[in-house]
Formats: sequence, structure tokens, C-alpha cells
Amino acid sequence: MTRADLPCILGMEQSEFLTPWSEESFRHAIETPNGLNLICQRGDEVIGFLTGLVVLDEAWITNLLIAREHRRCGFSRRLLACFMDRARVRGALHVFLEVRQKNEAAHQLYNKLDFQKIGVRRQYYSDTREDAWVMRKTL
Repeated sequence: MTRADLPCILGMEQSEFLTPWSEESFRHAIETPNGLNLICQRGDEVIGFLTGLVVLDEAWITNLLIAREHRRCGFSRRLLACFMDRARVRGALHVFLEVRQKNEAAHQLYNKLDFQKIGVRRQYYSDTREDAWVMRKTL
């Protein structure tokens, strides 16, 4: 992911999320030394992205989105696999993420990839006051 990808990423983010990340948030993700940020392309078109970071032996996935018309085609799985491979190379032993309690599609994907629910952040999402499940996968 580079700054050149931001216009497309911001458009996707704003069309899909009630409280989208700001351009500043994405710039910070790109510029942080611990960042591990990926895009998914089909031809020249950006169809998805993943932001995350690796700190010591932990990797955190902070944002993941695939464009609606490209969902259920395996792109999330590929992004996650690439992220986990690169995180492992950087020394990560575990990958963590937070996911909305009601996001059944994401739960199914993460369960297939052997993520385990390890906790709940009550009323974590400010837009809906929905709980977030904290999930972990050992690499």
C-alpha cells in the first residue's frame, strides 16, 4: 500500500463503513515503521486492502475490506495469508484482530483460518455501540 492507493482506498472505506478511517489514519498506517499494509488488485484495479502492524511478537490486523462485488471469491483469505506470512518473517508468533459481533461472514472466515475468540470489548464500536470480538491466531 502506498499513498498513490489512498484515493481508491478512501472511496472504498467511505462507501462501506459508517465511521470510515480518515486519510490521516491511512497515511499514519503507511508511514509507521511497524506497519504492514497490503492491497489486493485485480488487473490495475484496487479491490481490497488490509492494514496492520507488527510489534515484537504480535501482529495486529486493524482494517480489512474487499469491495462488495469481489467478496466471497477468496481475496480476503489471500490478503490474510500474505499478511500472516510477512508478519511471521518479522517475528510475530500471534495475530490479533477485533471484529464486530454481528459480522457473521467475517466470523466464518476467521474460524476457517483457526482464529480463536479470546475476549469481548463491550460497546467497542462508537457508531452502533456494538461489541467487538477479540480474536487470536497462533502462527
